[in-house]
Amino acid sequence: MFKLGACNACHVLGKFLIMQNMSVYRNHQTTTLQESPSDVAPGRVPRGKEVVIFGDNIDKVKPGDEVEAVGIFASRYDCALNYKQGFPIFHTFIEVNNITQVNKLGFDHEINQKEF
Repeated sequence: MFKLGACNACHVLGKFLIMQNMSVYRNHQTTTLQESPSDVAPGRVPRGKEVVIFGDNIDKVKPGDEVEAVGIFASRYDCALNYKQGFPIFHTFIEVNNITQVNKLGFDHEINQKEF
């Protein structure tokens, strides 16, 4: 676990402790959202972005599913990278509010025997 040696806001030095009874723990799932290989130009690598899923959206989708995700693009100060690089580095990710699997056919209409 990484412990802070100084406050980022007021730069006070000291030993900071985690107050377990005042902390809020939430169930979450971290995954990577990657653009579809069919949408990528030949010779290019699909881009990806880390996605953090909370609450009822956990385990709605599985690896390989095409999904539609709605969320907030956020950043987090990365102390370890800041120390290594010597300048502020922020880790960006998407906090998902809703995630749904996209139908592989692209529409929700089912074909039944009567339509043939």
